[in-house]
Amino acid sequence: MVDTTVLKKKYKDTFYEWGTYPEMEFMSTWFPNLDYVTGWGIPIGRVVELFGKNGSGKTTLAMQIAERYTDKWDKVLFVDTERTFPNRLSNDLIDVHEPDCWEDTVDRIVEGIEGWYKLIILDSVAATVPMVELDTSADQMNIGKQARLMNRMMRMVPSKLRTHWVTLLLINQFRTNIGGYWNPNQTTGGTGIAYACSLRMEIATSPKKDWILNSDGELELKPSKIKVIKTKMKWWNDEWVLYLWADGRYSELMDTLISCLQYEIITKKWAFIKYGEDTLWQGMIKVALYLKDAPEIVAVLKEQLQERLKIKVAWSWMLFSDQDTKEVYNKLVGTYNKKWKTTLQLIK
Repeated sequence: MVDTTVLKKKYKDTFYEWGTYPEMEFMSTWFPNLDYVTGWGIPIGRVVELFGKNGSGKTTLAMQIAERYTDKWDKVLFVDTERTFPNRLSNDLIDVHEPDCWEDTVDRIVEGIEGWYKLIILDSVAATVPMVELDTSADQMNIGKQARLMNRMMRMVPSKLRTHWVTLLLINQFRTNIGGYWNPNQTTGGTGIAYACSLRMEIATSPKKDWILNSDGELELKPSKIKVIKTKMKWWNDEWVLYLWADGRYSELMDTLISCLQYEIITKKWAFIKYGEDTLWQGMIKVALYLKDAPEIVAVLKEQLQERLKIKVAWSWMLFSDQDTKEVYNKLVGTYNKKWKTTLQLIK
């Protein structure tokens, strides 16, 4: 029988302990429930794919994650093959590169991995064009060339990402299958991307009937559903709804409020929203507008929500784990109850 303690000592860089795994391997998106549905956040040193239909908010979400990343970590490289970089989200710590072809794209990504970037965003896979297509006439076909090249890149890049501790976030779109057969939701770039990704997320906009309007009938908030299609970070796939303000930016505040309402950190009685014994306001929109000017309350809500979500994740891990993990779970529950003095109702 193999002595695992000897193996762990010999290959200590490849073994993880449960308590340190999240801090070592993930970076938070700073959207509480997006962190939960992905396991612990965006995996570091891995390939991540975010895909969806046109106008679903892929670039907006990726850029807001990048902005939060620059606040907490380091510089971000935005490889813009579509040449549609959103200037309204410009940031001095986000470098933008507009490559001419697929080969230039790969060279820039590899340079970024080996350089000083820790997050690289490719927007988008579908817009990468091989050099051979630029050098030949328009009527000459190069069927499958882009997919073969992307599959080659997916064999090159993962080991470099892991070595340099860099995350590659790919933004992708759906493609239409000729003849209407097979999966209608197939993404561009070949199947190599799906195999190489540790996390794949689909984003979809909600129908108009689910939009939240203000008292004047104008759009205030528009929900978008995030669905985890593939993950190697936990044992189940999940989904959550994020909210966009009318200007297209994601509302971290609204996401926090909806989450707090679900886990009964705040409560709703009739139309009134209450936190403990205090009534915040009437209606979620008015509460969100009120809390924009009350950051101290928001900070407390977010802290309590993060701890509550940690307990939920720990409970899911406990189902497949040993006694040590159960002790970690019980410690989290005890700390939460002692700090917030609430009765914890587990979500099963």
